[in-house]
Amino acid sequence: MKRSCLAVLVILSLSLSLSARADKAKDLERRLQAGYEGRVVRLDAQSTDPAFKLRLPKQVRRLLNPFVPVHLELRSLKLKPPKLKVKARPVVFYKDPEGNIVGALGYDEKYEIRLNSREPNEESYRRALDHVFPPLTEKPADWSNYWPPAQTPQDPKRENQPRPSREIAPEIFTIGDDMTPPACLRCPDPEYPEAVRRKRIQGLAISRALITENGRVAGIQLTKSSGNKPLDLSAIAAISRWKFTPAIQAGQPVRVVMVVETKFYLY
Repeated sequence: MKRSCLAVLVILSLSLSLSARADKAKDLERRLQAGYEGRVVRLDAQSTDPAFKLRLPKQVRRLLNPFVPVHLELRSLKLKPPKLKVKARPVVFYKDPEGNIVGALGYDEKYEIRLNSREPNEESYRRALDHVFPPLTEKPADWSNYWPPAQTPQDPKRENQPRPSREIAPEIFTIGDDMTPPACLRCPDPEYPEAVRRKRIQGLAISRALITENGRVAGIQLTKSSGNKPLDLSAIAAISRWKFTPAIQAGQPVRVVMVVETKFYLY
């Protein structure tokens, strides 16, 4: 009888302990959600930290490079000690035809941060989140070497004549006959939004893209709308993930501004 009572007491004590631990984890989760959900951040997956391991979506791993930042909106956060499961969607900042900076939002993707400590505390979780998802410290308008710089129009009389490249901003050039222009390595077609397709809406979006020395797209300006906002946003989202060979001038890779046409036609 005594053994049975003792067993019941042990089970009850263990149950209460597990319940208290679950309540504590839930309270911590709520505090982390209040502090991080909805925040627009820059993804920092290049640097490592022995305190945790980071698991990235495959699509995001392809984008990582030191030349172009990846921006995200943190959508939801779930705590499964010692793991943090984060849903975030990419934010692609671009300039519209009027020069206004707009953020195009992509689809949710899953990230996981696993802390190496068996019983991490709140400070450990926050340190890991701030390391992987540091907040934006500058306004997009102030980002240097990001936006395609303005350029004067070419003289129509010289359109069919050989044109040398021009430096339109420090170390940023137009594409000319004296260089090897960028070529697509991975440029998948943009997604055709289903609601737009059903209405049989078509269009052509024209953009200016700043291509970096490693062939990535840094910044985009939509110069001519397709006439349909979902098509424009789909074009911007696709272009931001394209990969090119870099432009080569005098044997060296250089930054260039390139005109990109994105077609949405139903045949």
